[in-house]
Amino acid sequence: MGTGKFLALLGAVPMEAREWYLSQLLGAKPGVSLRVLVSAASPVERVEILNLIGHSFLEDRTTTESSELMSQAV
Repeated sequence: MGTGKFLALLGAVPMEAREWYLSQLLGAKPGVSLRVLVSAASPVERVEILNLIGHSFLEDRTTTESSELMSQAV
């Protein structure tokens, strides 16, 4: 199925079905704000969230530094 047909089909289904499909495809709930989720989280969940964010920045930094070192070596 081509993109045009897919988009036409997606446009023909009810909004609720479209939102459900896209949420399944993207792994996110429609209309749910990350800010709302974090503010509703327990203190323990907030610590876990901050740890995940911190680790993602560390991984990004490590990857960037490794890439820079490899490009300098070449």
